Amino acid sequence: LGYNEKDVIRGDDSFRTFEEIMRIAKASKVDFVLLGGDTFHDNKPSRNTLLKTSQIFQKYCLGDDPIHFEVVSDQSINFPDTACVNYEDPNYNIGLPVFSIHGNHDDPTGVGGFSAMDILDRCKFVNYFGKASNVNDIKLYPILIRKGST
Repeated sequence: LGYNEKDVIRGDDSFRTFEEIMRIAKASKVDFVLLGGDTFHDNKPSRNTLLKTSQIFQKYCLGDDPIHFEVVSDQSINFPDTACVNYEDPNYNIGLPVFSIHGNHDDPTGVGGFSAMDILDRCKFVNYFGKASNVNDIKLYPILIRKGST
């Protein structure tokens, strides 16, 4: 998100595309959306990009739609910064969960080891997993999900 955002003609392309994806996901009543990294074009996205991204997440992720699956793995290991998935937090109404890992465009580098993905995670728009602050020591733990009796 945010690719070529200063271009007068194509500046909103990435946002329109992302909104279309989220609209289709919501209309299709998918269980969740999985973002495979590089959500942002730049490691430090502009305030405009963060605002537009947050607005899209707010529009499509918040709500009272029932969640039909559960994370059965240890959430404190999968999501160490929040200790649980956003839709289980009693202070939030999440109708479309989003799970995301970071890529090299949105990796947690620099002072404090934070990225834009951390902001989205703290705002409860995404469930951020696989955070690696040291590329020489990456540890991933499987997220086990159960839906129905499977």
